[in-house]
Amino acid sequence: MGVHHCILEAWCVMLCILSCVTTNINGSRETSHEYDDDDIHCLKSIKMSLQDPHGYLLSWNFDQISDASMMCNLMGISCWMNRDDHDKYLRVREIRLSKMGLKGRFPLGLESCSYMELETLDLSFNNLSGSIPSHISTTLPSISNLDLSHNRFSGQIPTHIANCLNLTVLKLNDNQLSGPIPSQLGLLTRLTLFTVTNNQGLCGAPSITPCTQHHHLFQDFKDGFFIGYEVSAVFVTTGFTCYYYLIGWQISESQKWVARMSFGEISKGTNNFSKDNKIGTGKMGTMYKAVLDNGCSIAVKRLNNSPLQDMKFINEIKTLGRIRHPNLVPLLGFCIKGPERILVYKYMSNGNLYDWLHGVEDKVMIMEWPLRVKIAVGLARGLAWLHHDCNFRTVHVNISSNSILLDENFEPKISDFRGEVLMDPNHTNSKRSMRVHNDVQEMDILKKNAYSFGTVLLELITLKKRSQMSSPCSSTQEESLGGWVSQLLRSCASDEIYQGNIDKCLIGKGLDGEIIGMLRIAAICVQPFPVERPTMLQVYQKLSVIGERYGITYDFRISRQPDGEIVEIG
Repeated sequence: MGVHHCILEAWCVMLCILSCVTTNINGSRETSHEYDDDDIHCLKSIKMSLQDPHGYLLSWNFDQISDASMMCNLMGISCWMNRDDHDKYLRVREIRLSKMGLKGRFPLGLESCSYMELETLDLSFNNLSGSIPSHISTTLPSISNLDLSHNRFSGQIPTHIANCLNLTVLKLNDNQLSGPIPSQLGLLTRLTLFTVTNNQGLCGAPSITPCTQHHHLFQDFKDGFFIGYEVSAVFVTTGFTCYYYLIGWQISESQKWVARMSFGEISKGTNNFSKDNKIGTGKMGTMYKAVLDNGCSIAVKRLNNSPLQDMKFINEIKTLGRIRHPNLVPLLGFCIKGPERILVYKYMSNGNLYDWLHGVEDKVMIMEWPLRVKIAVGLARGLAWLHHDCNFRTVHVNISSNSILLDENFEPKISDFRGEVLMDPNHTNSKRSMRVHNDVQEMDILKKNAYSFGTVLLELITLKKRSQMSSPCSSTQEESLGGWVSQLLRSCASDEIYQGNIDKCLIGKGLDGEIIGMLRIAAICVQPFPVERPTMLQVYQKLSVIGERYGITYDFRISRQPDGEIVEIG
């Protein structure tokens, strides 16, 4: 029965994806008509990772960008307007850098762009080389049009590309790719244009060399692709039926971990989702404060209405519902009624870290150094636990100061949990799905959290937003985040560079030694290559040394829990 159910579940997911219309996942920010710092940070990273011999990207002058329209007018960039009930903002939708003579490997900067819902990436007719990243579906989760043709990419086509479920166009022709075409690509039933010609080492598709040792792979690919392509329309109605059955079953399962709450109770507690009860907005939806009849305050996240939100909704319940930790925001319950998808959390009275660091002046002034150290240590502790101790090894895919909430004691709580669950590759429990295929790829994904943590650490030290962490007078290398931190470390406490970038509230208070120590930790976290970054356990151990000076100590221990139990740690 269990095997049949797993097969049914997988089939339902495939049909659901096949039948849903691709839409942009709404996100929002509190400030209208501003660009998103994440987008600017991503574009900076892309520019830094490419060689531009003809100077096409010189127009990407981020120091002159003051509003969203200027960002969207950069060469090769197209945006789309995202809205909610009160706000609107522009996000990068397409990056088209074709025929620019760009050199280098596949842009490493795209690793920092997974929080962007990028739909089109066109790097065709350049001189890019090296392999296509094995974890490309994690780097480009929403991609629908990927054109890497007419370059010098080598190696095999990664099987993980089959997890880019929105792909409609995939152009890999005229490269130096080799090996068999992954049979998994046959499951991409939205794929309408797929070209791989003129890759001398590639085998297993019409008009190119057959794979003599892997002929069955080509047959699987051919059968899967054409059958899936031809019959997809037939299953649309069945797909929707099966999809709603699957969602209903998943919701029923979720009640094992958290309570299902009444929509009427939540609506009443938020004054019918009044603007006055609104706490903030995020990429998944809008957060409200609700006061229940018993006087208890809760935080309510009302998800944006999108066909793709259901799985994120279920994922958050299945992840946060099964784990407990002092540095994770507690998930108390959920609600589903018609199109409404609502998550209920413990209310955090001090809001999010972003507002404290980049908000009004009086709040920033009272965030003394020991408090910043406490937040840094607590955040590192939570991430280290997720990576190394949690029974469901989990990666949070969007760590930022916006996703860090602060309770009444300023203990940091990781929120906005759209993470993906990893598992030990040697684990054989069929009830748990493995989202990565090898140790190297898993480590790369984990190290992305270290990079994001490093940027939050820099925000705590400098009060600068991500988009402000560069020097206008720096060389190309120094414009990178790692280069910018290295420049700070090379300066001494009396230098203008140091004093001009460190938060002025920390200058002249005898904290320079600790500030330099935290800068060094941040510097290794934001190294451009994942292999050069530390694990979050190593980061936590280094920060704990600073935290102990202020009496900030935690009992962190590695202790695996039996599968299926609630995981708690003190």
